[in-house]
Amino acid sequence: MHEWVSDSQQTPHVIIDADRPGVVVPRPFVKDGKIVLNLSLTATQNLSLGNEWIEFGARFAGVVHFIRVPIAAVLGIYARETGEGMCSPIRTWVRSRRRSRAPKRTARGART
Repeated sequence: MHEWVSDSQQTPHVIIDADRPGVVVPRPFVKDGKIVLNLSLTATQNLSLGNEWIEFGARFAGVVHFIRVPIAAVLGIYARETGEGMCSPIRTWVRSRRRSRAPKRTARGART
């Protein structure tokens, strides 16, 4: 899935259950027990996508953090640009997150 998203010139993101055992992510960026990680090659350092773990280095607020996530903690993977991908039942969380980032429209259709 990561390869398909990347080959389509889109940005792969994963949704992680940050409360699962073995998850190493910067805790200040966890919201509601979940964290969304950008897995693009430009956003990661030494990205390793294995059968058991995802590991890489990434910057959060300018500071490099080592990320280590067991595959069992991955709730979904999707393309940031389109929202297409594969998710577990938290799909509604992804949709609501994407809507909250979308420009708001007034009654006349103008963006705010």
